[in-house]
Amino acid sequence: MVGTLLPVHNFAPEADCQALRQAMRGSGTDEKALIGVLCRRSVDQRVTIMKAYKTCYGKDLVEDIKDETSKNFQEVLLSLCQSTPHFLARVCHKAMKGAGTSEGALINVLVGSTNAEIEEIKDAFKFCTRKFWKRRLSPRRVERSSVSSSVYSKETGVLTPTSCLIRLIKTPST
Repeated sequence: MVGTLLPVHNFAPEADCQALRQAMRGSGTDEKALIGVLCRRSVDQRVTIMKAYKTCYGKDLVEDIKDETSKNFQEVLLSLCQSTPHFLARVCHKAMKGAGTSEGALINVLVGSTNAEIEEIKDAFKFCTRKFWKRRLSPRRVERSSVSSSVYSKETGVLTPTSCLIRLIKTPST
């Protein structure tokens, strides 16, 4: 998975942590400072910043962002705080959650990924949605639930993208 941001030269995670902490201290939030740090660092650098933030302040950066921001801005910042596989796993989960499936989102994630990247997404998906899948895929629930018809049509014998992803996740790699 190739990121669109190149790593910043002379990267100093502690300085970035200080800038983020300062942006979220006191009354109000300095949104430009949050953007200046998180939107200008590579994925690996953002992961390093999150670890350093926890070390420096004993607080979780994600929780501080949740406390200090809201709505779409919060959603973007929280997405930036995830590794690429975890972000894509979240996209897949959202695409399949609720009534209907967003096949376009699944296609965008899966078609553009190599086999190794799909394995990483599968692992992240399992990790991120463990409780959801335990509830959703218990054999008794699927048989009794009306949701089973959205996964597999017994009349037509057609597998939907949701059921294909479920099989992909449940099938060990070869």
